[in-house]
Amino acid sequence: MVDSRTCPLCHNEVGAADVYCKHCDADLEKDDPVKKGSTRPVTVADGSGEPDEFSELDYRPPKKSGIMVPILVILAVLVIFAGAALILRDYTPAPAVQEEAAVPEEETKEEEITEPEPEPVEPEPLEEPEEEDEPMSPPDYDRLEEKLEHWLVGRTGDPQVIMYHTEEIEAMDDFFDKYDLDKDNVIVYEIEAKDEQYVSVLFGLPFSEWSIRAVFAWNGWEWVFLREDTVG
Repeated sequence: MVDSRTCPLCHNEVGAADVYCKHCDADLEKDDPVKKGSTRPVTVADGSGEPDEFSELDYRPPKKSGIMVPILVILAVLVIFAGAALILRDYTPAPAVQEEAAVPEEETKEEEITEPEPEPVEPEPLEEPEEEDEPMSPPDYDRLEEKLEHWLVGRTGDPQVIMYHTEEIEAMDDFFDKYDLDKDNVIVYEIEAKDEQYVSVLFGLPFSEWSIRAVFAWNGWEWVFLREDTVG
């Protein structure tokens, strides 16, 4: 069995199963390996180093399968898409109404012009009318009895108390026929002294000594109680 054979191009010994020559890279399966090209100069099998009958015009470098072509194709596609995008952008209609950008409230507020506040003006004091000294009305003694009776009810705490003036007692028999001192609370009074403003009144039981002195004053329109003293 033959394990080797001779390269028809460089005449060097190669394996029987080799497809390409390990010396000259010749295609061993082709009939004319020279025309298919070799990647290096042919070395003669005898070791002389001189090339066999091989012309430089017949040398053709092998075609290299690089990545330049795919790269160029990708770049061309990108350029086409970029150009189309620019064209579409130029023809894109602008929106009919553009929303105004939101402006902070602080910027939209106009600066308020502060006017100086007017100084407060104090109102002029009103002139008070001069009070004329009105003359005091004279004491009304007709109203004195009403005041004495009202005071006496409050003093004794008995609304049924009977006030009787000493001048009204004319006869003792008539008085006792009219009143029962055991049942009726009878108080007699007498005006001790009076002037233009004050009145002193004495109070006591019938036919006995006086026990209370009360002083009243006229203030211009009514009688007013001032003080009470004990007589004796």
